[in-house]
Parts: sequence; structure tokens; C-alpha cells
Amino acid sequence: MQTEKQGGNIATPEQLAARIRELREWLKQLTEHTQRSLPPSDADWKPCVVRISEAYQLSECERDAFILLLLLRSHTTDVFGTCFDDLEGVEDGFVDDKVLRSLCGMSAVEAKLFFDEESALCKDGVIVVRESDYRTGHKRAALSFEAVELMQRGPPATTRLPGEASDGGRAAAARAEKLMLKLSGTKLLEIISPSATAAGSSTEAVVNSGRKAADQEGEQGGAVGVAAPEAPKASGISADDGAAPLRGYDNELEYLDDQFSALVQRIQLSAELAKQRVKHAEVEDATRPWYDKTPARRVNMAELRAKVKLIEGKIRLRLGRAGKLGTPRLEVLCQRLSLDEFQRSVLLMACGNTISPVVRALLASSTSRSSSLDAEELTVGRVLQVLTTSFHEQVQKRIYFYKSGALVRKGLIRLTGKTYSRGNDDLTDNRITLDRRVLDCLVGLDRESEEVAGESANLYTPTVELDDVVLAEGVRERLLTMLAAHESLRCYSRKVGLAKAIPQPEGMVLMLCGPSGSGKTMTANAVARRLGRKVLLVNFPLLRAEKSGGVSPQSILREAELANAVVFFDECESLFAQRGAGGSSEMTELLTEIERFEGLIFLATNRPADIDEAMYRRLTAVFEFSAPNHRQRAQIWQRLTAPAAIPLAPNVQIEAIALKYELTGGFIRNAVLAALLRAVGRDPTSPMVTQADLHEGCRQQMRGALQLADIAPNTRGLVSSARTLEDLVLPPALRTALHTLLRLEKARPVLQSEWGFTEAYARRGGVTALFWGPAGAGKRTAAEALAFELGKPVRVVHFAALLNGTISRNSSGNLASISTLFKESRLADALLLISGVDPSVDSAGLRGEHERALQLLLFEMERYPGVVILCVAAAVQFEAVAHQVHPGILGAMKAVIPFKLPDVRTRVQLWTALLPPECPLQEGLDVETLARESAGFSASRIQSCLYRAAGFAVMAETEVVLGSEPEAKPEVATAQPTTADARLTAQPTAADASGTLEPASDAGTAAHRPSLRMAELLRIVKEEHDKDRGTRDSIQRSMLL
Repeated sequence: MQTEKQGGNIATPEQLAARIRELREWLKQLTEHTQRSLPPSDADWKPCVVRISEAYQLSECERDAFILLLLLRSHTTDVFGTCFDDLEGVEDGFVDDKVLRSLCGMSAVEAKLFFDEESALCKDGVIVVRESDYRTGHKRAALSFEAVELMQRGPPATTRLPGEASDGGRAAAARAEKLMLKLSGTKLLEIISPSATAAGSSTEAVVNSGRKAADQEGEQGGAVGVAAPEAPKASGISADDGAAPLRGYDNELEYLDDQFSALVQRIQLSAELAKQRVKHAEVEDATRPWYDKTPARRVNMAELRAKVKLIEGKIRLRLGRAGKLGTPRLEVLCQRLSLDEFQRSVLLMACGNTISPVVRALLASSTSRSSSLDAEELTVGRVLQVLTTSFHEQVQKRIYFYKSGALVRKGLIRLTGKTYSRGNDDLTDNRITLDRRVLDCLVGLDRESEEVAGESANLYTPTVELDDVVLAEGVRERLLTMLAAHESLRCYSRKVGLAKAIPQPEGMVLMLCGPSGSGKTMTANAVARRLGRKVLLVNFPLLRAEKSGGVSPQSILREAELANAVVFFDECESLFAQRGAGGSSEMTELLTEIERFEGLIFLATNRPADIDEAMYRRLTAVFEFSAPNHRQRAQIWQRLTAPAAIPLAPNVQIEAIALKYELTGGFIRNAVLAALLRAVGRDPTSPMVTQADLHEGCRQQMRGALQLADIAPNTRGLVSSARTLEDLVLPPALRTALHTLLRLEKARPVLQSEWGFTEAYARRGGVTALFWGPAGAGKRTAAEALAFELGKPVRVVHFAALLNGTISRNSSGNLASISTLFKESRLADALLLISGVDPSVDSAGLRGEHERALQLLLFEMERYPGVVILCVAAAVQFEAVAHQVHPGILGAMKAVIPFKLPDVRTRVQLWTALLPPECPLQEGLDVETLARESAGFSASRIQSCLYRAAGFAVMAETEVVLGSEPEAKPEVATAQPTTADARLTAQPTAADASGTLEPASDAGTAAHRPSLRMAELLRIVKEEHDKDRGTRDSIQRSMLL
């Protein structure tokens, strides 16, 4: 510096040094005087420079250097500027390290520490350090414009910019945002604005206060303050850059673009840090070509850090503001899967390396590779290099890429070895690949169910409300209470660390078991809608077929996590079947993934006994869905017929339909649609659904359900019928007894679920009855009609075969084991009919093993949740031998119903009902005469007589037309094969008052058309009597011999 002239004489260095000491002493006294003159509340006040020096622990010479740099940036007098005009090493506020050492009396070590880019002042962006000459290694430093502006004007709330009176609000807000973003988290901001950091160090709060103050100043015309120095573009902020305030994100790509911009700065920063480490280690930089011998250009590390801080702060601000997008999917995914900042950055790097050419090029250019094929591959080592700042941190972050890490365990990324590898690669050599489904989710290119996992899963949004599902009392409340309690348990577990003491899965697995159509699927959908989630329906037969194509249980459950969906396994017994009964090989892998899944899983099955024990151990709870009772069916009918699109006739009685037909919700829906189809067929423009339409729709569904039960697997011995009790020809007393039995069984669900009879009558299952009567009296036909009314198939077994199978321990035969019989009947939800029972106490079959078998049979009957009927074929009346019946059988029966052979009146109805309407009759056919002549006939024998007579009539007429002689009629005709009991069909249709059936009229009937003749019927009836008489005579002769 030039020497000062005093009175025409040149001042000596000693005089200048004395003058400097005087000035410093004067400044010290001025500071003390200022502190004494302050009010007591500001007694601890210190100048800004002093507070900054203390916060950054600057030495005296470092403080002098800091003051010099501040004056070079903020001075407004020409006198001070002229002092440095001719000084070499000072330019545009930057001072060379040599000049700074001489001006501030710094040693070489102090100057090196002050110019170190890893110092606190440089890291916070307060001081900017650049190279003055890359050949000599000299550096120069200057105070950043942001630091000068903050120290001059204070926090953004007091910022005043000239010329911003009209548009000052927006411009000042944008400038305040960038200023605070760049200096957020620094000690300088804490010193200048301690109130903002005390409020939570919220950059958003400081920026908002600055925005509000700037808006007010813009409205009031603005106030002119100290002019801010113009910042060059190298500092990262210009006066006109981004004058518009920041807003929220409008789409996923806009959010990813900002994230990729921050990632680019971080990649550049990590590359420069790596070069510095290489230089400090004094080794050759392997990333540079061997022929490039020019010294590498130094990059301003503080500027790079400031840019990273600026863009990251910008992202935080935009995330906190309203936009069309809301919360970006990456942020939602991290919150849902509890991913931290490092894991989120890994996903961003993998995504950027896949879709961003800039990120991919930067990663490739800053990576040392031996092969050009590996240059564009993202490895674990490259990720650790970019996202960490020290070797110690790199070692700590390796655990994120273990198999137990969330990124790998949940299938978000895949780790594979190098392209050319000998199998001994380190973890850092593994390539990172982002799953395509995860990439689509992050970018916002979801294609929902078409691209989830082929056809093995279907992702959809449920529309069923929980209030629309008819459930048993307490099931809805229990389900919702358990879901709420489980969420509370998860929060409590994280709070107290319960998982460390008691390892437990984070998710919840609920099994819904019950018959088809009982509401399991609707319940799962309704719960998902109540929780505001989608449903991922898994189809495991297709999953097995697609497994070779890359679909796995991990990918299915990962899709559920990405979509925040409830997983629903329908008919899960196909996958979780017992391993000894053909269980799948995928079950072990799936069970492991289920334990790791942190969401909600529903399993639905109608065969819970077939599921493997390993699956039961992983269930949180089991909900049993029984078939709806008549009250619940009435609610279902009312809700399905409530829409205006299903017009009902005024005389429709929903309660009667619900009481009569034992249908589940799925079949009721089909019945409504079938009834509407009939109504539309009659009147396409104004259809009206009548009671008859609903009856027919229910009949179709019951027939279909029973036929399906016949052909279903594991349904040996099941039979079904299409006749109801109303279709049978029965005496009034017998009809009343059967209806009473039917009503008792229909009332059982209400008694057990609503009236509390389950606990008090725990040993009592369903309805048990004893059908007593002679052979052919219609016992089996009545049992089949009861089963049809209840919507169940019939399982028929003979008592003697059952006992013989039990004694021989042969459980592999046809229902030989009693336990197997009841187990399979329970799974088929069948009415159990046991025929051939001998209830006598003194019978030969009730000794020893037979007695124990009967006791086991009675034990199972009392616990069977359905109808069990014992059929006894006895010619004597029940009252005559009731004292000889086994007391255990009588005690187990809820009803004893006697059957008798048809009387004359009933036989008249049978002869009339069993004649098909299409059968031509001879004039004057008298059914009353036939009824009197057929005394002792059962319905099956009457049907046999009609069939044989009709067959003879057809053949006789045919032989007359052909001109041949009719064959001699056999003395005893072969009886038509029928069932063991009566075959009863429609009610009487065409009998006049005299009991004579009128022949069917047909104008086009030929002259020799065959018809059913009275004489032929009487002849066949007589043959039946002769056959009975011959049988009795044979029995008597055998007894005499």
C-alpha cells in the first residue's frame, strides 16, 4: 500500500502502524460506548461482525480478513476504492491469498486454513474461494453477495429493493426465497435472524414473512434503502432470475425435473470431491485419459454446495405449497414404506439413470470403468460415492443394499453382478436396476390392471360401501375395531420398540371363510373402500402359469405397496392347500412375503379345513361367514330390488320370497336378474317384475347351485332334487309336520346368531329327525324336497355300510368312516340322509363295536350344523314299538315323523298328478276306480303302472298300423326301475267332479292315434296285486318248509 503523506513528509511504516493501533483502540472504545448507551434489554448487543467472528471462531487476523472482504463488497465511497485500484491481486471484490496475508498479518498456515474450501465459512457459502492461477495453485477469496445482502439488510422481512414499488411484492418475494434458500441452515442466518431459527429453523417461515413484508411494501409504494450490489451470474442468483414466486408442482415430471437438477449438482460435487481426494493423496487421477497432461481446472466447491442447497430448498418450498399434483408419488411411497432420505435418493438416482440423459451422461463421464459397456451402468459403489461424503459413511450405508434392506426386500430395486464377472465381486460392484413397475409409478405412467402383473392380478377401485353389505350382528363392529386397534398397535410398537422384544409382522392377515355368495368378496371390497384404498385381486392359477415370465409373489405384494392397495386372495385353498394334499411349491415363498408385507391381506375360502397349518399360524383373525338367515336375506332382497331400474309389481312380497328360498347374496342377485329378464321378455318397454318371476328366478338359482354341488370335487354320494314340498302329494298332517321341521331349521341361524342360543346349546347343532314308515311311503322324496327348500344337496348313506366300514377301519372306501362322513357332509353343506337304520335295542347290530359306532354317530349328529335324517323302514306303526327304540336315538331326535302308504284320497291325487299333460287319454278314464283298485300302492308303483300301460298302448297301436299281430301280453310285466322311495311330482291338473279325466283334444289327431286305456291300466294294477300275492305265498311256503 502507498505510504501516507503527512505535512509534505512521507510517513514511515512505524508511524502507519501506530496510526492503525490508534484507530483500533478508537473502534474498541466506540463499541464499548455504544454498548453502555443501549437500554438494559440490549445490554448484550454486539456488532454483527463480532457475532459472526465468535460464531465461526475466527482468530484476530481472520476477523480482519473477513472485515476487509466485507468492505470490498459493501463500500460506497470512492476514497476506500482508490486504495486498491493499483494493488495487484485485488479485483471485483476478490483478494489474492498473498495480498490478504500481507494486509492482515496472516501466517501461511492461517491463510491456508482461511482459504480451505472445507472450512465452515466456505461450506456455508459466506466466502467464495476460487483459483487465481491453476499453474501456481494460488487462491483468491471474496464474500458472497448473499452474505453481504443479509448482513446489510437483515432478514428478508426487512428487505427493501429499489424500483420494486409496483411489482415489488412478487420480485422481492422471489429474491427473498432464493436468498433464504441459499443460506438456510447456516450459522450466518442464525446470527442475523435468530427469531426465525428459534421458531423451528423454518426457511418457509422466514420466506413467508419476507413475502408478506414485500407484498405490503409493494402495495404501499415501496421504500428505498441501500442499493444492493449487482451479483454476477457465477454466484447462482441474478436480480431478474425467477421473478415469479414459487408454486406447487402440477405433475410428476415437473417434480422429477427439479430432483434431477439437484442430483446433477450432487454428482458434480461428488466428482470434484473425489478429484480433491486424489490430489491430496498425490496419486494419478484414473478418471482422466492418460494423454491429458493439462492441469485440471478447479471448480468452486462452495458455489456447488450453494447450488445444491438452493435447489433442495426450492424443492422443499414447492412441496409445501398447493399445486395440481398434490404430493408426488415418490414422497408418498417413501412415507408409506418408511424410507429415509438416503433410500429416496437411491430411487432417484436409479430413476434418473434410466430416463434422464443428463444424469446418465454425468454418471458415465465421472466414473472410472475398464469397459465402455459398463460405463452407463449404475452400481452400488457409484451411488455411495455420490450420496456420501466420507469413507466411514460409505461403509455405514452399505447395509441399505443388503437383502434385508427395504429397497431390495420389497423389490423396488434389483441387484445383479457385473457383466463379466468371476463371481467374487464386492457389493459395490453390483449393478442397480429399477423395477419397471416402480419406474412407471414414479413417473406417473401407471396402466393399472393391464400392466400390474399380467393377468395374475387385477388392481381396481372398489365401489361397495360397508353399509351395503349385510353381515351378521357384531361382525362389522369386530372387523372395524380390529383394524383400528391394529393401526394403534403399530404406532405403539414403533414408540416403545415392541418388535425388538416380540418379533411380529407389521401387516394384518384376515381370513374370511364361508359358503359361496355369503359376502366375503363384498366385505373385502367394502373394507378397502372404507380405508380409502384400492383392491389387488390375485388369481393364483394364472400366477403359477405366469411365474416363468417374471411374475412372483414379491412383485405382486410390491404392487400392492406401490398402489396402497388391500390384497385379496380369492379361493385361497388352491394355493395354501395342505402339503400332503397337493399343496403348491409357491406356498413357502408366498408365506415369507406375506410376513414381510406391512399392509392388509384378505383370504377368502369356502374350504377352510383344506388350508395348511403353516398358513393358519400367520393369520391375525378368522371371520366365519354363515349363510344368511331369512331376516338377512330380506335385507339383501330389499337392497337389490330398491333401484328404479327394477320395477316391482304391487303384490310382490319380498319377505315371503326371503323366507322360502335359502339363497346367499350372490344367488339372490342372479335371481333378481333372471326375474328381470323374464319381465323384459314380456314387455321390453315397461317391464314389471311379478311374484311369479321372482319365484322362477329363485328356482333357477337353486337348481343351478344343487347341480353344481353334484359335479363339484369331493361330492361322492350327493344327490339333488328340483321339487319343493308344495310339489309333493302329501296328506295334510304329514305336510304340516314337514313344514314345521323346515321352519325350525330356517330359524336356527337367528336363534344362534341373534338370540344367544349358541353358548347355552353348544352341543346342539342343526335339526335331527326320524322318518318312520313302510318302504315306498315317500321318506327319501320328502328329504330331498326339504333339502331343495333349504338350498342344499342330499348325501345318502346306508346305515349298515356305515357300521361295517367303521368296524373294518377302512376309511378309504365310500364313506365308510363316520367321522369322514360328517366332515365331508359339513364341507358340502349337505342334508345328511342315513337309511336302513334299525333302532331296536335288541337288534344284533348293537353289540360291542356296533354299540360304540352308534354312540359315535349320535355324537356327530348333535354337533352337525345342518339337517340329519334317519330313515327307518318299518311296517308297524311307531307308537306300537316306541318302547323298543334305542333311548339314545330318541334323545337325539328333535322330531319323529311317521309316514304311511297313500290312502284312497291321496291315491286319487297321485293318479292324476303322475299323468303327464301331453299323454293322450281314452274317454272316460276313471281315476277314482283306479285309486280303489290300487289299494296299498305307493307312488312309485302307481308311476310304474302308468308307464307300463303307456308303453303297451304305443306298441300295440304301432303293430296295428304295420299289420303285424301283437305279441302275447306277459303274465307279469317287468317293473320300471324307480328310486327306492316314492317319485312324487306335480299336483292334480285335469280331473272333473266325477273323478274322470278328460282326454286331451287335438284337431289334428290321426284316426289311429294311440291313447292310454282304462282296461290296460286295470290289467296292470291286477298284475301288481298278483305279484304281491305271489310274494306273500312264497314267503309262507318257505316258512312252512
